[in-house]
Amino acid sequence: MAVFRIAVAEGGGEEFEAVLKEYLSTTTVDGREICLSAVGRVRKPEFIQKALDFMLSDKVKTQDKHTPAISLASNHRARRALWECIKAHWDTIYTQLSGNMTVLDRFVKNSLNKFASQDILEDIEGFFQGKDNSGYERGLQIVCDSVRGNINWVSRDKDVVAKWLNENVA
Repeated sequence: MAVFRIAVAEGGGEEFEAVLKEYLSTTTVDGREICLSAVGRVRKPEFIQKALDFMLSDKVKTQDKHTPAISLASNHRARRALWECIKAHWDTIYTQLSGNMTVLDRFVKNSLNKFASQDILEDIEGFFQGKDNSGYERGLQIVCDSVRGNINWVSRDKDVVAKWLNENVA
């Protein structure tokens, strides 16, 4: 797993395409999950977009779409692009995932919970306001609570963390 993640994060198109090829050819569930998780480690904008497109494609099983989303959400370079993709393609995402609301709930909850910005929180709340959130309302609540907690943590501890980093990291 680590090798694929490092290859995608540090490499270029050849490494990214090799992981996608492995995903498409492997027959093991674990192998597919490792590949999908690695895809979300991309750093270059053009590969972030390719990862998002791949996640939405029919090549990724419905129940597996949260795996690259988790990895993309954890990637500070890709997190905002993931949110923009969700907004731009919400109808597609909803259609793909709402056949099983647990899957949609998991996707929403794991795609948006890493933010720590009041602006993004307001954007998330505004985007989902007026939509029928039945079936994933709990995940959406968890997202908003998580983002609020992240905002509070940054506000409370950013100076302490910055001080520690300045004193302890060369």
